[in-house]
Amino acid sequence: PAPRRLLDLGSGAGLPGVALAVAFPALPIELVERRRKRGAFLRLAVAAIAPSGAEVRVGDVRATAGDPVDVVTAQAVGTFLDVYRLTCHRHAPAVVLMARKGPAWRAELDRLAAELEAAPEVLVARALPHRGRLVAVRVQGGVACRSSA
Repeated sequence: PAPRRLLDLGSGAGLPGVALAVAFPALPIELVERRRKRGAFLRLAVAAIAPSGAEVRVGDVRATAGDPVDVVTAQAVGTFLDVYRLTCHRHAPAVVLMARKGPAWRAELDRLAAELEAAPEVLVARALPHRGRLVAVRVQGGVACRSSA
């Protein structure tokens, strides 16, 4: 099914969040970036593509609140388990985690499965032209967040 709300974690230079906002202007997208200067850039980029469902939030994703998200994208943020832990307070009952990954992506899924005590469903694992692989997995959301320590 089509996503209802997307969170792009560590939006930085706008990939993939701004590109997704251009491609899907009606989709509510939260671009979350910790760094103020990059957040200012993202606000300019989002304003340039108006109208769009994109919203920029500057700060730690763990401090965000809002409607549940059913897709989380992350570019160079951390492992799938890191992304899950950082965003679990915002997850819908089922959530798709999507990121560019290197050759150790299956080991990342094993660690996530151990944490959740359930195997993630691999939706996409496609080689990218220059390097890496686009990986999207569906996992149970809405699980009580555990400490990321």
